[in-house]
Amino acid sequence: FAYLNGVSPNGAWSFGFSSRLGSSPRSFLLSPSGAKIDLGLVGGLGPGVAAISDDGQFAIASVATFDPVPRTRALAWTPQSGYVDLPGVPSEFLVDGTVTPVAMTPDHSIIIGTATKLGSSGRVFVLRPDGFRFLDEILDGDMVIAGWSQLVPTGLSADGQTIVGYGTDPQGRIQGWVTTIPAPSGLGLIVLGGIVARRHRRSPHI
Repeated sequence: FAYLNGVSPNGAWSFGFSSRLGSSPRSFLLSPSGAKIDLGLVGGLGPGVAAISDDGQFAIASVATFDPVPRTRALAWTPQSGYVDLPGVPSEFLVDGTVTPVAMTPDHSIIIGTATKLGSSGRVFVLRPDGFRFLDEILDGDMVIAGWSQLVPTGLSADGQTIVGYGTDPQGRIQGWVTTIPAPSGLGLIVLGGIVARRHRRSPHI
């Protein structure tokens, strides 16, 4: 069998997974010309691709591991290096944490997902040129997420500033949310001057 379950923002590349009877599923890319590119295995397992860049040269993925305990490992893929641990993820998460990337910008400069250390609750992370940070730290107690729990991101805008997802609101209901975060300091100063000092609030409800 073979499935396609995602496409690059510009529509040029698609990705999915396939398997033959008795073998592990393997992720693949489908190039603009229709060529199928096998992405290989990690530890005998086929990582699940979450997103591919516009140029088809960078993908984010995750794979389940069970040594010594069950967890999810975040990966990056390039044609040159194959799968490697996602650059920029703090080392403590590589040892005893679970990191799942879910979306990125077309140029792969900004990546979002969830990160959990064993024994703690998961948090939304944002991996940008200025480093790995958690969404609640970036918003610094903003009312957008006050009282919410179990936040799961599902999408990211092309500029890397608007994040959507779902979670449990203060009333215990599962609801959709959307928030806009400031640009990284250097980028904000270069592109739009004082935008770094501004924070845009948007209702988390859909």
